[in-house]
Parts: sequence; C-alpha cells; structure tokens
Amino acid sequence: MSFALRITDIFIRSRCRKLDRPARASGVLLLSCGGLGDTVLFSHVLPRFRKLAEPGEGVSVLLRSDGAKTAFLFPSGAEKIVVDFTRLR
Repeated sequence: MSFALRITDIFIRSRCRKLDRPARASGVLLLSCGGLGDTVLFSHVLPRFRKLAEPGEGVSVLLRSDGAKTAFLFPSGAEKIVVDFTRLR
C-alpha cells in the first residue's frame, strides 16, 4: 500500500470512530460485479452466503446493471441493489 493510501486510511478511520451510530450495524452486503454469466453462477452460491447473516438480519446484493437481468434467479428475501458502473465511474 502506498504512503498516500495509508495516510488516507488513517484519516478516514479516525473520522469514523467519532461518528455516533443510532444502533449496532447489521446486515450483510454481497457484491456481484460480474456480467450475466457470473450472476447466474453467483445465484447458485448465494444461499451459502446468506448463512453469514444472523437471524433477522437482511441480505443485500449489489449488482451491475447488465447482470441484474438475471437477478430473478436469486432466492426471495435478498434485496437487490442495481448500480450502473459506467455512470458510477
């Protein structure tokens, strides 16, 4: 890691420690950054990742906009967040 990234990381960590959260953090965020084929394969292993969540915790999956076409394969109960990576860049 470069020196500039280390300093930035230290700065961000110090600011985050000072924030007061209203409640304990909860939920699991999974990233599926592949295309259509990768999203189909990811849908088969998603139930294993859902076991990472505590009982009552939500599971969210962040998807590329082109991979979201196959999100219907995901089990119900997983929130889908679609991001257009080209616009994000």
